[in-house]
Amino acid sequence: MMLPFIKIPLYAMSPLHDPLYIEFISRLRHARKEKGWSQKEFGKRLEKKQSYVSKVETCERRLDIIETIQWCQVLEVYLVEVLPPEFRTFFAGK
Repeated sequence: MMLPFIKIPLYAMSPLHDPLYIEFISRLRHARKEKGWSQKEFGKRLEKKQSYVSKVETCERRLDIIETIQWCQVLEVYLVEVLPPEFRTFFAGK
C-alpha cells in the first residue's frame, strides 16, 4: 500500500526538522486516518495519551526507532510503506 504525501502545515513545525522526517510523520498520520481512528483512539491502542499522538504528529516530539515500530505494528503497516521514497531502496537491499 502506497501512502500519499500529506503536508503538515509548516507553522506547526520547527525549522530544525528535516523535510524527510516531516514526510515520514505525515505518512504515519495518513495511515492512522485511513483506519478511521482519532488521535484519542489511536493513543489508547498505543497505550499512550492523545497528547502524545498530537505532539508526534505535529513534530513537537520525535519518535525513536522502538516507538516507530510500535506505531507501525498498531497501524498494521510495514515501516518501508511509510518511509519517504528516498529511503525505500535501502530496505530493499539495493
